[in-house]
Amino acid sequence: MAFNNNLIFETKKKLKTSGAISLIFIMLISSFYLYLNNQLVNDQKIFAEYSLKVKTQIFLINDILILSEKVESEPSRVVLKKELLKEIFIYKNEVEKFQQWLLSEKNQNYEKLYLILRDKKVAQKTEKYLNLAKSIARSDKLSKQEINVNIRSIAKAASSGLGEILEDVTFNIENKRIESLKELEILSWINVLVILILFIVVWIYIYKSLFSIILSQDEKITDFVVKVESASKSKTNFLANISHEIRTPMTVIIGYIDLLKNDDLKRHEKEEAISLVSDNAHHLLSLINEILDISKIESNKVHYNFKDIELSEIFTSTYGLLKVKAEEKKIDFSFKNINHLPEHIYTDEKRLKQIIFNLVGNALKFTDEGFVKVESEYKEASDTLVVYVKDSGIGITAEQSKRLFRPFEQGNEKVNRVYGGTGLGLAISQSLARGLGGDLKILQTQVGKGTTFVLTIDAGTSETTRIIDTPCENYTSEVVDHNDVDLTGKKILIVDDAKENSRLFNAYLSSTGAAISLAHGGKDAVKQYQDTTFDLVLLDLQMPDIDGYQALVLMKKHNNKIPILALTAHAMDEERIKTKEAGFVGHLTKPITAEDLILGVFHHLKK
Repeated sequence: MAFNNNLIFETKKKLKTSGAISLIFIMLISSFYLYLNNQLVNDQKIFAEYSLKVKTQIFLINDILILSEKVESEPSRVVLKKELLKEIFIYKNEVEKFQQWLLSEKNQNYEKLYLILRDKKVAQKTEKYLNLAKSIARSDKLSKQEINVNIRSIAKAASSGLGEILEDVTFNIENKRIESLKELEILSWINVLVILILFIVVWIYIYKSLFSIILSQDEKITDFVVKVESASKSKTNFLANISHEIRTPMTVIIGYIDLLKNDDLKRHEKEEAISLVSDNAHHLLSLINEILDISKIESNKVHYNFKDIELSEIFTSTYGLLKVKAEEKKIDFSFKNINHLPEHIYTDEKRLKQIIFNLVGNALKFTDEGFVKVESEYKEASDTLVVYVKDSGIGITAEQSKRLFRPFEQGNEKVNRVYGGTGLGLAISQSLARGLGGDLKILQTQVGKGTTFVLTIDAGTSETTRIIDTPCENYTSEVVDHNDVDLTGKKILIVDDAKENSRLFNAYLSSTGAAISLAHGGKDAVKQYQDTTFDLVLLDLQMPDIDGYQALVLMKKHNNKIPILALTAHAMDEERIKTKEAGFVGHLTKPITAEDLILGVFHHLKK
């Protein structure tokens, strides 16, 4: 579920980034709000202190006025005058402190208030007020009339002058305090609004996007689950089908082997039984190969061995292998070149042959009468080899076409029942064609009229490649019959720890006249190799004492010129590469027919 991991990674990445940005943004907004709030709180403190100082002065003015009046009316003037002087001193100190404090503040609001006090000459009036009060407190010679005049002057200054000014200042301070509170309230609402906007932005930018990703992810997961369930169902059907496909030939093999034990069986019945056992064994082997191929394709472990190959040999061998089947069904079977073809192409010979063999084999399987034609052309502009496989068989419906290249599926259950097979062939062939730089598609089809498949691959030809001048018809080649191979005088060492395999291979090769020696383990093989000169060695890879690779090293130290072939049940491409790199001259796989073994040995002895 790579797409799921990618979505989770991207979602986490976006969430972390967006979360970090949002956190920074929230911290900045909060810091700014706290700063403004702190400023307003400080202003409130200063306003309160300002108001208190002004109110203190007003109270002191009132106290001085009251004491001044008492001096005139009360009999104990000496005591009252002392108290009056004390109040005047306190008031004077308070005024001086107030002016210093006011000048020390950096707020422009206080500067404006200071200017108001200055413009209204509060300092001068305060001085005059204090002087009048002092004259009353310090003079014993003032007449009652003079005291009354001074008291009235103080009262006038207090009521209509200095007191009103200070009360006006207090009123202004109170207004400023109220305005500050309103600003604080407005700022609180702004903060709430900012948080709301931030939440909306975060929702739109992060959570809505995240929600969309989750929905998309859920859809993909749902789709994936549906596909998995479909694939699981297909594989369940495949297992049921493959079980049938395996059991059918196994029934034939086991049954006819039991019949062959009967001594009373006639010659032609024995030959028929042997033929059926052989055919069904080969069918089982092809099933195993297809399952191995699709397993490698699904795990992306298909290895391609690109090299220069002779193109005509591909068509020749395919034609030679399948023409007997076409003759049995009395089908018109032909290979034809549409235009000039390159003599050599650069591709994987085994895989190209596998694709063409599968396509032509399918065409012959699903065609009961009419024709199967293979037409080839070379498109020089794109350096592409194109192969058309046409038949007049059962055809394919549009619905079947959608499933045809899916692993484990065939056209429909009826096709499966009638014609058999694993349903893997076309899926494997298409994947291999894409691995060769091309593709495999249905060009056209009609139910009951036949189908045309088109295979394209990258030909990989070079400028020095010769183009075959004459388009040719059916490919034919001189085929060596294994029954005619004569290996008289050749010494061959067969190494296999399974004695039944050794006896079987001995029986195959003894028919050619070759002298056969058997070794049932790696150590025995090395000893015989050192004691006797052989023309060729067939060496198993997996043995209990020392394996084939270790035996090969020891043999080559003694004599490096004798060809040694790997004869093993390991059929994977990785193992073929490994044996080649180790120094084996060839790689034959078990199970193997007498024909393949004899021709494989003959081919390497001819070199």
